[in-house]
Amino acid sequence: MRMGPYPVSGAYQQHVAYCDPCGVVTNYRMAVDVTFSDGQSDRGFGLMVRENENHMYVYEITPWQTLALWEADYLIQDWELLNGQFSGAVRPSKQTNHIGIEVGVSGDNAVDIALQINGRTPLVVFNRPAEPGWVGLTLFGHAMEVTFDNFEFETEETPLFPEEPPSGSAGQGNESLLALSLP
Repeated sequence: MRMGPYPVSGAYQQHVAYCDPCGVVTNYRMAVDVTFSDGQSDRGFGLMVRENENHMYVYEITPWQTLALWEADYLIQDWELLNGQFSGAVRPSKQTNHIGIEVGVSGDNAVDIALQINGRTPLVVFNRPAEPGWVGLTLFGHAMEVTFDNFEFETEETPLFPEEPPSGSAGQGNESLLALSLP
C-alpha cells in the first residue's frame, strides 16, 4: 500500500490508514515492512499504535535513522514526544525497514508499548493508560511517499467493531485498510 504524497494542504497533519479488520483493541502485536519512496526525508511514518476520542499514539521512523513514540492529546490539542532516539537499527534512506509494536498489560489499567525495528527492541514506553483504540498505518505531513507491505496483526482479545473511527481524528487523507488480509 502506498501513502502520499499529500499536497501542501496536508502539512502538519497526521495521515492515517485505519485497519478496519483489526477493530478496536487494547493489547496486540502489529508489524509491517515500510519503505521511504520519495520526498521530504525529515518526516516520520510508521504505525498508528492507538487512536480513540481523546488520544492518538504513533510510532514513527525516519530515513535519518530515528524512531519515536508520539502522543497527540486531543483535549489540549498538543503533541508530546514520549520517547525517541537515533538508532543504527533503522536502515537509512530508501531501504526497507520491518517495524513492529507490542502493546501488553503491565499492571492495573496500564500497558507497556515495545517499539521494534528490524528484529530489535530499542525502546519500551512503560505504564501508559490501557485504553482501547483503532490501529493502522500513518505518515506525517506532505510531499512524502511511503510504501507499506506485509502487514501483520494479532490479538488474543475480542476486538470491538464500531462503524467508524473516532470523530476527533488527527488529520485528512484518512484511508481504510478494508482489503487487507490478516493471518
